[in-house]
Amino acid sequence: MSNRLRDKTAVITGGASGIGLATAKRFAAEGARVFITSRRQEGLDGALDQIGAGAEGVLVDAANLADLDKLYDVINQRVGSLDIVMANTASAAMEPLGQITEKQVDAALDTNVKGTIFTVQKALPLLTDTASIILTASTTTTRRREPGGRVKVAVRVTVDRSGNVVRDTFENAGPSKYFNHLASQAARKWKFTSADNEGSREWLLRFEFGRDGTTVHATRARS
Repeated sequence: MSNRLRDKTAVITGGASGIGLATAKRFAAEGARVFITSRRQEGLDGALDQIGAGAEGVLVDAANLADLDKLYDVINQRVGSLDIVMANTASAAMEPLGQITEKQVDAALDTNVKGTIFTVQKALPLLTDTASIILTASTTTTRRREPGGRVKVAVRVTVDRSGNVVRDTFENAGPSKYFNHLASQAARKWKFTSADNEGSREWLLRFEFGRDGTTVHATRARS
């Protein structure tokens, strides 16, 4: 890996999972000092373990302007400037049309619109002359997905006598390669016992993922 980001400082909101985490890991690997944010301490702790040296986490709700002030105060005290700002935090916690509430709309707008605007605006005093601003957008909600933002993927697997998955195919593929990859990896890691080998060795595994890639629900049935 090159050191093209050596001596650079980046901040990534929503950097504890998904695209934000993947970007943080790449930036750190290329030499950047990375600050990530999350609303959950356990999310920050897990992400920082994966990113390794050169990363720091700050508890931030991007919809809360006081939290953003705290974030940039920390960065100013630590390094004094910013080379990269990635406004990545997003919310899609919506019910199906006909059940959407005003509270849900307000929360989504606060995070997705207000949060993005002020994440960038409040960073301006710290930006270097050659700084870059990255705004993350997603097409997930325009593609096939389940109510509430969840994605379902079904994988048919064949298991050998030792309980290992030796073949997997998609019975019902997800809306993107990202979710298909998650389902395939989860299927390969599924624990089967010797008792499971009695009868058919083909199983249908159904996975339900949140938008951030976390497994919300998983079931199995003989195929």
